[in-house]
Amino acid sequence: MVVWLCGLSGSGKTTLGRLVYARVKPKVPNIVLLDGEDFRAAFGEDLGHDSEARRRNSIRIGNLCRLLDGQGIHVVCCAMTIAPEVQAANRKHLTAYYEVLLNVFIDVLAARDPKGIYRRARAGQLINVCGVDIPYVPPANPHLVLDNNAAREDFTPLVDQILAVAPLEHAP
Repeated sequence: MVVWLCGLSGSGKTTLGRLVYARVKPKVPNIVLLDGEDFRAAFGEDLGHDSEARRRNSIRIGNLCRLLDGQGIHVVCCAMTIAPEVQAANRKHLTAYYEVLLNVFIDVLAARDPKGIYRRARAGQLINVCGVDIPYVPPANPHLVLDNNAAREDFTPLVDQILAVAPLEHAP
């Protein structure tokens, strides 16, 4: 089973992915957390951040998910994924695939902006930023859309919603 958390930078993919993984890992030891930024650091140094490079990176992440899924390893994947063909391939090739879109308004992301991405992009100091100068095309039919616009300290309700749709806690 693959649970793919997607959304713009700063939408909470990694935070929620880590929380889902931490909750499920004691019950389901054959699970891994795959974060898009960690993946890029390990395998994507040859890619930039333009639309084509992001598409290629998404393909690589999808292929790794397929490899793990084929070996019975469950994955919580946190990746932006701007390429609809990757989302379609995931739906076609993964045994159980659950897509979760984290929906956050761009102004909320810009206000949070822990890495300064949106501030630098809006000032013209950074290019190839999804939601600013690269369009973000969210998945057409995600299994779950989570509104993560509110400031919060407790993400338990969002984790509960993810696990209600993607039954990782009951995975073999």
